[in-house]
Amino acid sequence: MKELKTYWFLESPIDTEYKYYILMSYLMKVKESFNSYGFEKYFKNLITMKKDLESFNKNTELTQKTLFGTTSV
Repeated sequence: MKELKTYWFLESPIDTEYKYYILMSYLMKVKESFNSYGFEKYFKNLITMKKDLESFNKNTELTQKTLFGTTSV
């Protein structure tokens, strides 16, 4: 199974619907791998992917708040 790159969601094209389908396709393949030997590798990759997305989301929100001056210091 082909793994997604670390920041796959930032690669061109940056289209929400396209990225959604990429993620769903990957998750379906991961789900199928849970029935086979060695699925731990994919599970660890899912955890890393979740952390990357959460970190990106948090940092993006902070950057937007900073740019628009809505942070309370």
